[in-house]
Amino acid sequence: SGSDASYVLAAAAGRAIAKDDTLDGESAVAAFVEEMNRAATGVGLKNSHFVNPDGYHHEDQYMCPADVAVVGALALGDPVISAYGGLQQDSVVFETGEHITWYSSNQLITPTSVYYSEAATGMKTGYTGEAGHCLLASFREGDRDILVGIFGSAERYPRYQTAIDLFQACK
Repeated sequence: SGSDASYVLAAAAGRAIAKDDTLDGESAVAAFVEEMNRAATGVGLKNSHFVNPDGYHHEDQYMCPADVAVVGALALGDPVISAYGGLQQDSVVFETGEHITWYSSNQLITPTSVYYSEAATGMKTGYTGEAGHCLLASFREGDRDILVGIFGSAERYPRYQTAIDLFQACK
């Protein structure tokens, strides 16, 4: 969820959307965000508006919990996104030989965590000063997926126990 990666991808996609490889970065990102808002409406989001590709706070950017659930359900339906949302860690070796490993901050899928749940399948953690600590967690119960959202938590770790409690209430 690195902001740098989201801007690089948004700029590349924006240039493709505009069919103009000469667009400067800011214009390319703007083209992407405009398309992102169109696509959001197209998939049924009703109370969301985006102004940047990384989700950081902006007074004109918002997304309601119901729309977060729609996006979560779409992510669960995509095998690639779903798989990456459930990774505990991922590594890459660059052509230069540099090796980097990323670790998930989702305590629900981290086996050494006190919040680990075998039923948890992943999703997304988040934090900004304005939004607080947030979590969209997915769980698998039998043949159904259950999404749980925690938004605006003042502290980092209680959101995981709250997610487990809500999941248990849905069983």
